[in-house]
Amino acid sequence: MTKNNAQGAARGPKLAWHGNDPVEFSRAMAALKEAEIPSFQLADHEQFAFEMPTARPKYGIFVRDEDLTRAEKIIAEALKAPAEE
Repeated sequence: MTKNNAQGAARGPKLAWHGNDPVEFSRAMAALKEAEIPSFQLADHEQFAFEMPTARPKYGIFVRDEDLTRAEKIIAEALKAPAEE
């Protein structure tokens, strides 16, 4: 790995949020979109009935390294506020 590749890997996408609640996932995504923070989402939907259920997070939101602190703050505020009905 070259020096530039090593720096890129260190500055690559960072996990800003993970969990199992689809409502919290949607609220976090909406908050990031409103703040114009680009993100990449993972949503693991187990579709195989024969597998044992797992307790691992099923949703994850990744952001750029330089946006991580701001994204975490925005997500925390969005999840702290009561959900709109």
